[in-house]
Amino acid sequence: MELSFPVFTRVQTFLQSMMDAFLAGDLSTAAACCDYPLRVTLAGRSIMVQALPEMVVLLRHLTVTRLAAGQTATQAEVWRITPPEDGVFCASVRWYHRNPIGQMVGHTDMIYTLRDLGESLRVIAADATELSLAEMADYPGRRRFTV
Repeated sequence: MELSFPVFTRVQTFLQSMMDAFLAGDLSTAAACCDYPLRVTLAGRSIMVQALPEMVVLLRHLTVTRLAAGQTATQAEVWRITPPEDGVFCASVRWYHRNPIGQMVGHTDMIYTLRDLGESLRVIAADATELSLAEMADYPGRRRFTV
């Protein structure tokens, strides 16, 4: 089954709008793009995010970490989408991170498992296969989420 260009555009638009909400500090809107509980894998270590408030905490931590690293802008490039099965498919994405003057300061590779609900898409799993911020591989470490 060959996937069409509009599918890539739809997925890229969805993910970029999720990122844009995150970058604008609207963490609840970014987190609302996901179904919970949500498995998040960071550099091979999986955590289960049980609910939206826990995801907001994770995103808040990511915001602090990325700003400290000089990342102020992020752009998605969807480069692979698997054929859907029962409305579920995977999208491989490279997020390009830039500093305030537009220089690329790293990238993150993600594989999102998405559910197509017809009118909208939902993230049902997120796997970071390459992190630009090594500190995130340890999240939440030995701490519990503080909601």
